[in-house]
Amino acid sequence: MASLPANFTLPTTDHELQAALTQLFNDQGRLFNDLTEALKAENREKYGLPEISNVELEVINFDTQLVQGRIRVNYNLHITFSCSAIITHHNNQHSYWDFDFNKHFNELYFVGDEYGDIRSTLDEF
Repeated sequence: MASLPANFTLPTTDHELQAALTQLFNDQGRLFNDLTEALKAENREKYGLPEISNVELEVINFDTQLVQGRIRVNYNLHITFSCSAIITHHNNQHSYWDFDFNKHFNELYFVGDEYGDIRSTLDEF
C-alpha cells in the first residue's frame, strides 16, 4: 500500500497510467525501494543474495472505470553466492502485480501473483 501525493490525479488512460507509474516509482523513492525489496524477497529462497537493477514497469491492462489493473515488472537479477563470492546475472526477469487505486483514501495497493501454493512475491506493498 502506498499513499499517493496530495496533488495526484487518477489516470484515465493507459498513457496517463504509464506516466503516473514512472513518476511514482522513480528510482529515488520509497515505492521503488519497496518494489525492489519485494522482488528480492521473491528471489531470495531460490538462490543466494539478490540485487535488482534495470527495473521497468509495463502496463498489461488497465480498467479506467474501476481504476485498477495489472503491470509486469521487468528487471535484471544479480545473485551473489556468499560462500564463493560468485555473482551470476539473470537478465530479463519479470514479475506480475495487480494494482488498485483507492480514490477515497488516496492510496495505491499492489498484490503479487501467486506461484503454485506459495506467493511469488511479498503479499503486498
